Amino acid sequence: MLRLLGLLLPLSLDTFAVAAALAAAGLPSSQRLRVSLVLTGFEAAMPLVGIGAGHAVGRALGSLADYLAGALLVGLSANAALGWWWADPVAALVIAAIAVREGRDAWRGRPR
Repeated sequence: MLRLLGLLLPLSLDTFAVAAALAAAGLPSSQRLRVSLVLTGFEAAMPLVGIGAGHAVGRALGSLADYLAGALLVGLSANAALGWWWADPVAALVIAAIAVREGRDAWRGRPR
């Protein structure tokens, strides 16, 4: 039950905030409900879109996606767990260097 609440709570909080803002703007209850339902539908579908898009991007990038994901995970984890504020920007620089190298190789006709 707590896992379900943990999944649904973020969805409901921003939908609630939008509904409250629309109420403050003077939108009738029936129209607020429609907007909230559409917003919730999009929010529920986005993880599925992300999975599909992530799979396609991962297939296109090959093993490069592993390096990019690893650098991102290390940077964010070090920042969150150890408080190393500089780890996330360093990870971004590593990702940028990899992207520049890949772009240079592709420009020269040497795709990996």
